[in-house]
This record gives sequence, C-alpha cells and structure tokens, in this order.
Amino acid sequence: YEDVQTYNDFAKNPMRYTIAEKRRTLLVYFLGSMSKKYRALGNKLIQFLRAFFALPVEHGGDLVMDPAKNKEKYIIRPNYSPDGYYVKSKYMRRTQKDTKISQKTKSQKNVEINAGDILGVLRQYILPSTYTIIGITSMKIYNPEYKDDTIMGFGCGSRSCVISIPECYDKSIKTPMKADKFALFEMIKTAAHEVSHTMKLDHCVKYSCIMNSQYVKETPDTPIYFCPECIRKLHTAIKFDCVNRWESLRKFYSLVQFKGAANWIT
Repeated sequence: YEDVQTYNDFAKNPMRYTIAEKRRTLLVYFLGSMSKKYRALGNKLIQFLRAFFALPVEHGGDLVMDPAKNKEKYIIRPNYSPDGYYVKSKYMRRTQKDTKISQKTKSQKNVEINAGDILGVLRQYILPSTYTIIGITSMKIYNPEYKDDTIMGFGCGSRSCVISIPECYDKSIKTPMKADKFALFEMIKTAAHEVSHTMKLDHCVKYSCIMNSQYVKETPDTPIYFCPECIRKLHTAIKFDCVNRWESLRKFYSLVQFKGAANWIT
C-alpha cells in the first residue's frame, strides 16, 4: 500500500525543488564501458528526455567505473582528466580521494552496483545550471530494499537518478519488438518515471500512468504517458508549453518508429 499524493500535496510540498531560469538543465553522464550499441541507445534516450520534459539536456561526458584492488568495491572517475575531481565517499564533498562504490556480487562477470551509491557520486557533479542529473550505465544495478532483484532504474527527490541499459533487455517478456527497440521502449519509460521522482512526483495509485509503481519488471502494456493529475504536477514543476511538448514527443516517437505512442498523441 502506498499513500496517495494529490496534486495539492505535490504543489504544497516545501521540499520540492523549483525550476529557475538558470537552473533548468538535465545533465546526463554515461557510466561504465559503453559499447557502440549502448551508446546509441543512450543518445536516443537523451533525445527523448528533451522532448518529454521540454528542458535543455546536456551530455556531461563519460564516467569510468573500475574494480578496486579488493574486488569488493568499484571506483568511479572521470575519463576526460587524469587529475579530475574525486570524492572520498558519497557523503563527502570533492577531495582528491577515489570514490568507492559498493557491489553485491561474488563474480566479477556479473557485477551489480548499488544504485544509491551511484546517486551519491552523481550528486557531486551537479552544476549551478543543473535541475536533475541522470546516469545511464552499462552495468546492472540493485536496491538493497528489493532483496535479490536487479532494477532498471532508481531515482529520488535529491535531483539524481540512474538507468541501467542491460536491465532493459528482458528476455522473459514476450514482445513482437526487436530486442534493441524493446530495450529503448523500456529505457524511455524508466527514465520518464525516475526523472519525475527527482521532481518530487510520487507513485500514482489512482490511474493507469507512467508513475505507477515499478517494483516489478515493466511489460509492453505499461503506460508511456502521464495521467491527467500527474501531467498537471509535471507542468507545475517545470512550466512547459503543452502544444510544443506534445509535438516534440510525436516527432520523437515517429523517428524511433513507436507508432502506437505517436498515434496516441495524434
């Protein structure tokens, strides 16, 4: 059971981080070793984010994730500067120490990274112009609260979220879509859901909505749109032009050949 977040609850939330003229950018980082295929999916996701949230989206670059010597931690560092910024831990400000990210695996062939630790690192890269920072990773992620299940994404109200590309390739779901197209479909739904969490939208329990709880893997039937109440919350949060947003989404869905989504808008 989850509490209902009404529109008034959302609008009056004193912890809601408001958008500003100089603080309205979604900042995206690629995390881990990104193959050509993963990088292409990540770039398409950036296109989607621009259309869906009607905000500027910037690619901050890549962050390398390397195993530490004790094989129980991972070190994350920027790949564009050998003397770049490092953080001692997810709770510390920038120092010249390495950041260590915990993992819960016995085999290096199937590494799963704690999603909360990743968010702690990403927050160190938030700029004055950043509204939300988003990590797109080539590694599997998990939330300790979900027992042994890996997750497709994780976001919180502290303006940070992470999306796992490999988790969006779910072979257990039967779909007529090709694997890469279905993975993109799952990625954009997950990203829309998790980025909305960073804007203080809670799970929707009233309607069929992209903000429905995702404690289980999504299916092709999971909505790709907001319900009327949640779209009102999003509009209150970021003040987009409704007509331009729908037109941008229609063009994106047509570009990636999501005909059902494009026809739904039309």
